[in-house]
Amino acid sequence: MKRNEWVITIILIVIALFATTISATYYNNLATGPTVPDIIHHYIAFNPWYSHIAEILLAITSILFIISAYHQRTDKPIPFALSVLAAFAILRALILPLTPLTNPFPYPGAFSPFSHFNAGGAFPSGHAGFAILFFLLIPWKEKKLKYTALFTALLTGFFMIISRGHYTIDVVGGILLGYAAYRMMDYFWKRKVKRPKVDLKF
Repeated sequence: MKRNEWVITIILIVIALFATTISATYYNNLATGPTVPDIIHHYIAFNPWYSHIAEILLAITSILFIISAYHQRTDKPIPFALSVLAAFAILRALILPLTPLTNPFPYPGAFSPFSHFNAGGAFPSGHAGFAILFFLLIPWKEKKLKYTALFTALLTGFFMIISRGHYTIDVVGGILLGYAAYRMMDYFWKRKVKRPKVDLKF
């Protein structure tokens, strides 16, 4: 394990925490006005349990990645994974104040182990972004874990919509931003940290 991998990772985590705190403060001062309905909300009735299901699905997706990392019998995936998650948090913190929309009503809110990297807000979805990142971080040689993680990641986004935690566009935006953060850090890691090429097929 190269020392500079952990140095870069720790720096990104610190920046992510700082950026998220600033973004949340700025967002809370801007997010006003009425919410608008998502078309899916017209067809699926609200249930406060949906938000808890979304949190459980996100936790399951993260556990699937941890199992995959354990199977590799090395801690090499860990600094890269943490740097990718931190990069996503930084990008979301920069974008969030640009569209200070409030969550759809009546979202009850929910606790997440990733709350420190989540500035709240609607666009883009932090839950969808983190979930898709855990899927991307699992190598294709772990096919069962990979496809299971894809399933739980997509379900996380769906349940965030029907729980009124996000609009559909927020979830789509979170997925796209998560993919962009992964690609960006993968390119940087291979060029600057000499990380081996990953087997991402799309």
